[in-house]
Amino acid sequence: MRTCTATDLAVAGAGEVRSTDGSLGDWVSRISLRDTSGSGCRLDGWPGLEFFGEAGISICVSPGVGPSCAPPPDHTTPQPVSVTRTGTPRDIVLRPGATTVFAMLWTLGWGDFCTSSKPLIEPYGVRIRVPGDSRPLTQLLGTTEDMQICGQEVQVTAFGA
Repeated sequence: MRTCTATDLAVAGAGEVRSTDGSLGDWVSRISLRDTSGSGCRLDGWPGLEFFGEAGISICVSPGVGPSCAPPPDHTTPQPVSVTRTGTPRDIVLRPGATTVFAMLWTLGWGDFCTSSKPLIEPYGVRIRVPGDSRPLTQLLGTTEDMQICGQEVQVTAFGA
């Protein structure tokens, strides 16, 4: 069976939940991918993740531009997030319409909670890439709005985990 490409897949769902191990700062975001091709395909390995931009809003106390107005957030610049692979990859065969999942794991930081020497990162979005395809599968926007990454480090599980 042929290998999945970015054009074969679409994000079927994204959810964010606290980890169940009782750690206050550990969070997991599960991403579901659906095969939208008419012929099916297979995935093996880990998704590539590229975080970009800054989440947030611009606040302006008075009309117009001036010292009382914050500059608009940057939604395009790549963010320096280190992505570590976890779990054992396995060959995932997707029939048309079938889904698979992977997860992003990170330590949530806010205020004084983030004790890392690296700054807190609040990305605007994330590009997902499948192995062997240089085109991004998608750019998730909004699902990362509450993603405040302490230590600039994220773990990603293999497809099917």
